[in-house]
Amino acid sequence: MMTEGMAWLRGRYLARRGKKHPAEKKDYENSILAWIERLKEHAAHRAYYWAIFLRDELKVSSENKTAVATLIEDLGKDRLNTLYVEGLDDIDQLSLEHLAKSKSPSQGIVDSDVVEACQKLLEKYCGVPVIEETLEALCNKTDEA
Repeated sequence: MMTEGMAWLRGRYLARRGKKHPAEKKDYENSILAWIERLKEHAAHRAYYWAIFLRDELKVSSENKTAVATLIEDLGKDRLNTLYVEGLDDIDQLSLEHLAKSKSPSQGIVDSDVVEACQKLLEKYCGVPVIEETLEALCNKTDEA
C-alpha cells in the first residue's frame, strides 16, 4: 500500500506538472500500464482503480488512451472491481462527513455516527477486498500502544 501511495502522489504531481516533464509523464504512464498488466492476475480490483486513475486523474496521453479504455472496459465487467472503486470514493466521503468530525478512536472512543455510517456501507461492500476490512476497522477502537 505504501508503494501505491507513492505512485498515486507521483501521478497527482504529473497530472499538474506533466506538461513541464513530458518524458517523465510518458515513462510514468508506461510503468503504470505495465504494473496494471501484472495486477490483473491477482488484484484485478486494484488494476481497475489504476486504469481509472490514468484516465481521470492523469489524463493519459493520446497514445495510451485506447489501452486504458480497453482495460477499463474489460475490468469494469467484474462488479467486484467497480465496487472497489466506488468503495474508495465512499470511504473518502465518509472521512469528510464523519471522520473529520469524530472523536479520536485513539482515545478509546468509538463514534456512534461513524459506526452507523460504516454499517450502512458494509451492506453494500460485503466481500469487497480492502473496503470491507477498512469499514469494519473503523467501527472498532484502536489498540493501545
